Amino acid sequence: MNTKFVASIAVLASLSIVPAFAQEKAPPKASKAEVQKVVDSIKGDKTKMAEFCNIMKLQGDYQTAAEKKDDKALTELDKKMEDSSKKLGPDFEKVTSSDLDDESAALLDNLGKSCK
Repeated sequence: MNTKFVASIAVLASLSIVPAFAQEKAPPKASKAEVQKVVDSIKGDKTKMAEFCNIMKLQGDYQTAAEKKDDKALTELDKKMEDSSKKLGPDFEKVTSSDLDDESAALLDNLGKSCK
């Protein structure tokens, strides 16, 4: 599995988990069927696909900023990724904040490979 993608999903998950901890609830679990539904929804909508690919680019930028320990850039990128994630809808946010099995994570990884 693409390590960069998995790390990126972890970043998105951390953005969604903070409110869950504040409410003292565990993040909801997403089934493989739910992940497939989200993937199909994104693939079927050019705007959503562009937004998803934007998140992938931002995640690459986030990793670079993290390596440089650029806290200002990390904060800005967190905000941008959170905003983009919201544009993909609550189902996407649920999926990215869930513990995913390897098959479900592979679905998102394959979608990420569709980005140019």
